[in-house]
Amino acid sequence: MTVHRPLCEVRDARPPSHARFGGLLRRALRRDDLDVSDCRELSADVYHLTLTTSQPASVVMKRLDPATAHRDCLLALRWLPAVGLADAGPPLLGSACDQDGNTAWSVYEWLDGRFWNPVAPEPDDIDRLVDVVASMHVRFASHPVLAEVRHHGAYFGRDAYAGRLNDAMLALAAARGDPDIRAHLAGALLMDLETAVRCAQETAPALLIRLNEVGGPDTLVHGDLWPKNVVAGAGWLRLIDWDRLGVGPAIYDLSTLLLRLPPTARRRVLDRYLAHIAAAGWPVPTVAEVTYLSTALERARLATLVSWRMLDLLHAPAGPAAAWAAEELRSILTWWHQVDPELDEEKAGVH
Repeated sequence: MTVHRPLCEVRDARPPSHARFGGLLRRALRRDDLDVSDCRELSADVYHLTLTTSQPASVVMKRLDPATAHRDCLLALRWLPAVGLADAGPPLLGSACDQDGNTAWSVYEWLDGRFWNPVAPEPDDIDRLVDVVASMHVRFASHPVLAEVRHHGAYFGRDAYAGRLNDAMLALAAARGDPDIRAHLAGALLMDLETAVRCAQETAPALLIRLNEVGGPDTLVHGDLWPKNVVAGAGWLRLIDWDRLGVGPAIYDLSTLLLRLPPTARRRVLDRYLAHIAAAGWPVPTVAEVTYLSTALERARLATLVSWRMLDLLHAPAGPAAAWAAEELRSILTWWHQVDPELDEEKAGVH
């Protein structure tokens, strides 16, 4: 589940004009010969621009908050090169802030590749992806630049797990005490969400012991390792959309990836990943431990969504935004009970 910011913090998502895009590009790339001839929206805040020049002929521009854009720059130009993985990350060309300073734009090379197919991934693509992710985890875990990543990035470590659950319970308690929210949100939904989060809290001490034993050391984690954030071509593979990168146990990324793949593809990913970490001398979890930790970490991500949707309701307890937040909470409860990182029962092999 991708973690989003609270609705009340979402900025104006209208695309800039071609002229404004051109001005941003000229500042970001420090060239005065760049103009935009066509613009295509790829996703929210992400645009493919065709230019009047031949070098580059097209780029991707992404709207970010300035702190995230700065972190993206550090990742592409400093952190990944430090561990020999410069070609595994976003092909950043430059960045520029809007005049108001509240929004930044990152400019990337247009990759002539394909997004990873999560339904029927090719075996070679699986192997390349796992090799990149495992190499990243192992290399950063023992590199001093991790201190800089920790300073700028999010924290997904052991304390963060309990914190996410506690935050969700605080938000649910505040909502339960607000008469405006109670008038628009079913009491049964609040109670069911509280029950789900409380159960996770009660099992947290045992889970954190297991996470400490087999979750892997702190390292740089992508933070949103969905197949849609993998782009591949002939002989290359890159991870994109690092907006939520941070520091945490390696299994945080592994669990995200496994849950976004069909069960038939998960075992190949797991076996190859475990081979990498075994070679690095890390503890190797069993299939049961991976399943257990993946379920818990996914529910912690959902707990963060509970917190933010409750904050949306506390900010605006009625109207279209409140209706959307309430519908999201119903979906979150369904997702909570549907988390299923199914893996083959056969013991994972380390090849």
